[in-house]
Amino acid sequence: MPSNYQMAMERANIELAGVFGEEFAFFPMVRPSNVNKRPGPDPDRLTIDALCAVFDLPSESSKADMRGEKYSTADYNQRNPELHINVCDVPQGVKELDRFTRASTGETYEVTSVKPDGLGVVHVCLVQRGLDTLS
Repeated sequence: MPSNYQMAMERANIELAGVFGEEFAFFPMVRPSNVNKRPGPDPDRLTIDALCAVFDLPSESSKADMRGEKYSTADYNQRNPELHINVCDVPQGVKELDRFTRASTGETYEVTSVKPDGLGVVHVCLVQRGLDTLS
């Protein structure tokens, strides 16, 4: 039986996804038996057309002095984007090579690693594949 703390954290995570969440489409993929082939759709898991998750794309501004000129600001990513998903929203689980498409921009991301936090949320590390593509 889950503790009161775990139940409270699960409720808080659901509310956070409702406030900060975005809509994504989930495409389960399977690793091919031949290493020279691309991953294909996983027939054993279902595609989810509308999934609410919190998207985290960290970036930081840096000031650089170029030969005595004024400071210019350049944005760069410190780490790959992450998706924070409630475990109950993806009962079949998320695996490496699965893909998510961001509904607001059409960008497609591939899963590089999955890290459950033990409190009802899965932190999914992503890498961008392109715009609205499954190839």
